[in-house]
Amino acid sequence: MKEWLALDDTDQDDQAKLEHAARYHYVVPEAKAHRVMDVGCGAGYGAAAMAEVAEYVVAVDRRPEAIAYAREHHKRDNLVFEEVDIEHMAQAGTVEEDLNLDVPIDLITAFEVLEHLEHPADLLIVAQALLSPRGVFYLSTPFYHKEVHVAPAEAMATFDNPWHLHAWDAPGLRRLLEPHFKEVRIGVQHRLEFTPVWTWGPGTSWFVRCWGPVP
Repeated sequence: MKEWLALDDTDQDDQAKLEHAARYHYVVPEAKAHRVMDVGCGAGYGAAAMAEVAEYVVAVDRRPEAIAYAREHHKRDNLVFEEVDIEHMAQAGTVEEDLNLDVPIDLITAFEVLEHLEHPADLLIVAQALLSPRGVFYLSTPFYHKEVHVAPAEAMATFDNPWHLHAWDAPGLRRLLEPHFKEVRIGVQHRLEFTPVWTWGPGTSWFVRCWGPVP
């Protein structure tokens, strides 16, 4: 199993591909005419979908093979793919310098990324630093029934995925996010359906909209 997914993967089931693509299609309307950043872009299909309507999209991933694939398969005049390690950048305090962006950013997406990071708060620090005062940050992370901090060896048993290092219930996710954003709305993705009320029931992923980065 590799850490990132492409829609032409033969080792991933079709349902997983549909669920991944659905998150991007959900936010495409909010990308219209905006400056967008996609963190953990993987194969680049989501960034390409948003680039169809956005002013421009900067898509980043720490895996050189994913960036190479994205550059080959999803070329757009208003879309750039960069190999970036978000955690290293946040810890070094060089967010704007490393990305050389026209900041602030209007919309940031990070779908199924948070659980892969050794230090998840680093992603939130980056989003907080780059977003405009009215900017929006969308993220998703696997649905879990209780707050848990797991070691990599245990993560495979928890999620059947060796790349997942963390998981959160809704209260735990809210505690992680609220120091960085004025408004946090935690919803649920269940397969291809989305709901804004987390108590609605179990899903495949938490689907979260944050806005108003804390200065």
